[in-house]
Amino acid sequence: MSEQEQTSSNGRRLLELFAAVWFMSFNIWGALIGPIIIVFLIFTSSKFWIFVVAYLVWIWVLDRNTAAEGGRRCEWMRKWKLWAHFKNYFPVYLKQSVDFQLQPNKNYLFCAFPHGLLSVGVFSSFVTASEDFAQLFPKHKPYVFTFDVKFRLPIYREYLLSMGMCTGTPDSLHSVLGTRKGGNIGVLVVGRPSPENYPRNYTIVLKNQKGFVKQAIKNGCALVPVIAFGEDDIFRQIDKPKTTFFRPFQDFFQIFMGLAPSVFLKNGLLPKRKAIHVIVGPPMEVKRMSRPLQNDVNVVHREFLVNLVDLFEKHKYDYVDDPENTYLIYC
Repeated sequence: MSEQEQTSSNGRRLLELFAAVWFMSFNIWGALIGPIIIVFLIFTSSKFWIFVVAYLVWIWVLDRNTAAEGGRRCEWMRKWKLWAHFKNYFPVYLKQSVDFQLQPNKNYLFCAFPHGLLSVGVFSSFVTASEDFAQLFPKHKPYVFTFDVKFRLPIYREYLLSMGMCTGTPDSLHSVLGTRKGGNIGVLVVGRPSPENYPRNYTIVLKNQKGFVKQAIKNGCALVPVIAFGEDDIFRQIDKPKTTFFRPFQDFFQIFMGLAPSVFLKNGLLPKRKAIHVIVGPPMEVKRMSRPLQNDVNVVHREFLVNLVDLFEKHKYDYVDDPENTYLIYC
């Protein structure tokens, strides 16, 4: 490699590193920055407090429903060059399991697994304006659902809305998936982070998670299984058995913050540079029912689990280090 090529390569790696640091810092601490700034301005500034109060009224009263009505995306922000560098840091790839075309007049619910600690694969593939997504699904627009509480946080909510994200409430899913003209893809990371995601395990919290199936039935949209191979490999947690006193503390942080403090004890600030392959399986058609019975939901849920396991078993030999001893476990 020539000196010029070496310099260019080093420059790219530095940009990728910066993008990873920015993503980690903002997504972990960004939720706290807004409230801190708001409190600081209220108690220290005699000039700006009235604007702060007006802004809080705006986000908590006047604009509170925007995140449940399709959001307010900013394509300029979704196309930042920063996201391309972030994608190349690992890198992240978005692929189809088999060659298929989505019907432009239909809506689809992509159900992504595993949750991981920060859902990096989903963020890079569906939240940012990914070139891979545009090539695979040119007639559809992605809407990524997340916790409603995040849209109550000052400043941070504007970042989420600009990136095209919405709340994961039933009304929000209906606003995206219930439109008759079609062309929408709702993306839902089902379940929550599981502390048992150690090597040779893909543990997903799904056995009793059936709300997404019910919403798919009510809106008549196909369910699409998505597996991000490598998502659980970019972080390694310190093993903590369920019987230790540390476990409740770990669970609390994983549910409400998205990751456990033990992560940093073993990883430092940055995730590993390891490829993440986001594989999209073929759609599973769902019959529309305005008031599905629990048995209807259970039948579709079981069928979806079968499709999800089949997708994992089909591709684990391509993307898992030890496929013979690696299993998809749902609890």
